[in-house]
Amino acid sequence: ANFSPEISNPVFTYQVITGTSMGGVATGGGIYNSGATITLEANATSGYVFSGWDGDVNSTLNPLSIIADSNKTVTPVFVTVEAYTTSVKSEGYAQGYAQGKVSGINLVQSNPIDYDLVTKADYENAIEPSSSVDSNSTPYTIDWFYQPNRGWMFTNDQTFPYFYDNNTTDWLYFENGTEKPRYYEYKSKAWIIFE
Repeated sequence: ANFSPEISNPVFTYQVITGTSMGGVATGGGIYNSGATITLEANATSGYVFSGWDGDVNSTLNPLSIIADSNKTVTPVFVTVEAYTTSVKSEGYAQGYAQGKVSGINLVQSNPIDYDLVTKADYENAIEPSSSVDSNSTPYTIDWFYQPNRGWMFTNDQTFPYFYDNNTTDWLYFENGTEKPRYYEYKSKAWIIFE
């Protein structure tokens, strides 16, 4: 009698532990054969929202699919609805404000006539190079500077004769050559003089 031994491949198993966390529970933990696809799902209790997975896998997907290739401990993270809402609003506002401010400033500076910031004649006079320096010309400061009774202002070679006024968070147009510095304030649509 000939006997052929049966050779079988060993089956490796791995344990996936879903840790516990205040604010909810996770399902899908257990013992799985090597290579199996495992689906973990986090379920928040009332007053909480799912924020992400922590431990051997870091992700914000829910449900989350992982492969059984080692023993893993994966813990769901939950935060209060109030904390989550505040965080999302704060991040969104800060990002939107920063992006909007930069893109708005760039757009206006590159196309001042399109926004009727000054008349075309005033704009052309302001950017025409002067053949001589007028001794009555009002000097200006480049970059951020502090104007008493007004606050912080900004200009540079590319934006002058426009000034960004941090006090009103708007732009001013500087009229050159006057005895006292005179600015057109776009927010109030009026000429102003700093005293």
